Amino acid sequence: MEMRFTTSEADGLRIHVLPTDKFKTTTVVLNVLSPLKAETVTLNSLIPAVLQRGTRTLPSVKALTERLDDLYGASLDSAMFKIGERQVAQFELEVPNEKYLAHAPAILDEGIQLMADVLLDPALDSGVFRNSFVELEKEALRKRIESLFNNKGRYASLRCTEAMCADEDFRLFSYGRIEDLPGIDARRLTDHYRQWLATSPMDVYVIGDVDPARVEALLRQRLAFPERRLQTVPGTVVKPKADTSPKEVVDRFEVNQGQLVMGFRTPVTFNSADYPRMVVYNGVLGGYAHSKLFVNVREKASLAYSAYSRYESHKGLLMIQAGINIENYDQAVAIIHEQLTAIANGDVCEDELIQTKEMLKNDYREMADSPGSMAHFAYVQGIEHTERPVEELLSQIEQVGVDDLKAMAALLSLDTVYFLRDKETVEATHA
Repeated sequence: MEMRFTTSEADGLRIHVLPTDKFKTTTVVLNVLSPLKAETVTLNSLIPAVLQRGTRTLPSVKALTERLDDLYGASLDSAMFKIGERQVAQFELEVPNEKYLAHAPAILDEGIQLMADVLLDPALDSGVFRNSFVELEKEALRKRIESLFNNKGRYASLRCTEAMCADEDFRLFSYGRIEDLPGIDARRLTDHYRQWLATSPMDVYVIGDVDPARVEALLRQRLAFPERRLQTVPGTVVKPKADTSPKEVVDRFEVNQGQLVMGFRTPVTFNSADYPRMVVYNGVLGGYAHSKLFVNVREKASLAYSAYSRYESHKGLLMIQAGINIENYDQAVAIIHEQLTAIANGDVCEDELIQTKEMLKNDYREMADSPGSMAHFAYVQGIEHTERPVEELLSQIEQVGVDDLKAMAALLSLDTVYFLRDKETVEATHA
């Protein structure tokens, strides 16, 4: 069950290999780390998308796709996400393990070469990214950000975070900002790409039935380059709750259903000794279908279409969210506070605690079925400088009792209440 990666470092590239015969594929995850900053968040986001438009030798999406098909249906995807106030560009390659194919070429070698070409040898015109690639990806990113509004729950969560962290980098959406796009052209993006490539810490994770020494040598050859000048990526600032009343923010749109989000701050983060206790607290409060928010706000009172909580462990935030009928706002807020008070007073039954622990055990153990999840959890531990072996974490979770939940409740403070609701009048404007 334990995920034990062997780790080595070469020219600014950290290589982590987990040999296992559990999968018939080999997964390679490359993470590129940057500070989450307003001036670079959109530039960073565009880079992986433009890189996947084509390489020098495969200068189109069609050519790149055909090459992946040649590698027995390999896949190469990219994503952007944030871990606290750090932005991560991720490339994930999955190839069949040649051990299970007759007369197969060295698929892993060729797959890693393709990943390296995408990252290091892009299609250029006169030394810069192709203008058509950049403009296409700018438009795709604009549509992606605009589409957030179509998912009102997701939009409300982001808006609450923006309001809650208005003067903190955590407010930024990991894919960037629409207002940055007009100022980005092919030359500017290429210049930033070269700086990003030369200064950003990189970690690559390989999971599969592989020889670690061979894989490490291959990755060093293809992805490490000695002229890199790594920047230091600061950790996340965990801000204490200000000694003021909670902020109240209301957005008004033409909607029939309201979205309520309540944002709390806590000093407990992933690298805190109390982390296992806060994970259980969140599970009891609103992490699962048996949790207090779901049962009491949605099921018993029928006040919400959805009601749950989410613990952002890298920033020290706990978010409660409910999709409600607009006229039920006051009643929903009152019942949510009743659930918070119940845990603070120790009103947690044994079944709630047992079910939560079982669900958490399932969640962590399911990671072992997903190479991407294993790589992500190992990566989080690395950048947070906190080892959390799964079996040890599960043992700590098992020991959490009601008094521990009361202690976690005492560390929460309400920072912001956000409500997305209907327009009162035709003249009403967006808040």
